[in-house]
Amino acid sequence: MKAIGRAAGGTVNDVVLAACSGALRRYLLERGALPGETLIAAVPMALHHEEGAVSGNAVTSLNTRLGTDLADVRERFGLIQRSTEAGKTLLKQMTQTAAMNFTMILALPLVLAWVPVAGALVGPVSNLIVSNVPGPRETLYFHGAKMVGYYPVSQVGHGLALNITVLSYAGQLAFGFVACRDSVPSVQRLAVYVGEALDELEATYLQKRRRSTPSRTSARRKATTRRRKAAKR
Repeated sequence: MKAIGRAAGGTVNDVVLAACSGALRRYLLERGALPGETLIAAVPMALHHEEGAVSGNAVTSLNTRLGTDLADVRERFGLIQRSTEAGKTLLKQMTQTAAMNFTMILALPLVLAWVPVAGALVGPVSNLIVSNVPGPRETLYFHGAKMVGYYPVSQVGHGLALNITVLSYAGQLAFGFVACRDSVPSVQRLAVYVGEALDELEATYLQKRRRSTPSRTSARRKATTRRRKAAKR
């Protein structure tokens, strides 16, 4: 995933969002429910504390366009990258207090969705949550037993029926899908489609590079063959 990000000129988080976007597009197409406009993901982002600030968790959110209305993989990735960059630039210009207030404003439609009349008048500003959380880099053990997987379980709420949380662990990324079964039936299909979307991203950004650049193994084989021919002579 790091290699895909480097080849595409983006980050690992951009790759995660692109994989989720591709999976959501296929899932909604199969159900005949793909909207004409892009889905928007609320992406939580940690804020760094200012000097002398009170300790604790300070988190805001980026509303990122996923490009689910775009069929082309490169166009989708480009839109995601531009959307995340614009959001990060905006947040960097804010103070921590301003960023927290900004998050409260974004969350207001979700609160109003619980009120019958107001909920019908105010539309959502995002459609789902996609969160990328850094976890332990080293392998963990419990009484000698190796922990082989680290899967997150996140929450959903009224107005946000799907939460995709990605957790890193010992050089791997684990995708956790939590959804309302009525609004997002057969959510396990999304897990399969994320894997296929990653294959599509790899084929788009890495396959040509691999074909044009000989591998170290093939280079060593050619060098060995040349040495053997020279020895026979």
